[in-house]
Amino acid sequence: MGSFGWCLILVINYLTIYSSNSLKLGGLILGLSFSISIMISLSFLSWLSLIFFIIYIGGLLVLFFYLSSLNYNPLFFLVAKSNLNAFLVKVNFLILLMFSFIYYSFSHNIRLFCDNNFNNYSYNLFNEEEFIMLIVVGVMLLLVLWLVTKLTFNTRGALRPTF
Repeated sequence: MGSFGWCLILVINYLTIYSSNSLKLGGLILGLSFSISIMISLSFLSWLSLIFFIIYIGGLLVLFFYLSSLNYNPLFFLVAKSNLNAFLVKVNFLILLMFSFIYYSFSHNIRLFCDNNFNNYSYNLFNEEEFIMLIVVGVMLLLVLWLVTKLTFNTRGALRPTF
């Protein structure tokens, strides 16, 4: 599952280049965050993947609301723009799949060693000195959220000006 998961993550990253509208980009980012959180939960601690997934979903919601206020009704095309683009996507997917299987065959023992060492260091992720900085960043984000709410509340409309 490990090498296929990393190959899937690379393919989703590559497909974001060809996204033509915000709906397709949002779906790709959602799939990317879901696959990364599954890989983190299989490799490391499960709470770290949960935090990662929640942060990505929050960012995706902000991105969706911002793009929906800027774009009207974009067209949604499922067909590739040209045969060359579809061919390049297929070739890159096959190359990534081939390299992922080669990587999996050579690195099985190295990955087990890294997993055992990471569990020893993951409990020191938040110490007391960094916890204060984390609270300060949280308060700053809360103040920025309050400021943006106050700025957009006066106009009672979208962030995009009407023409």
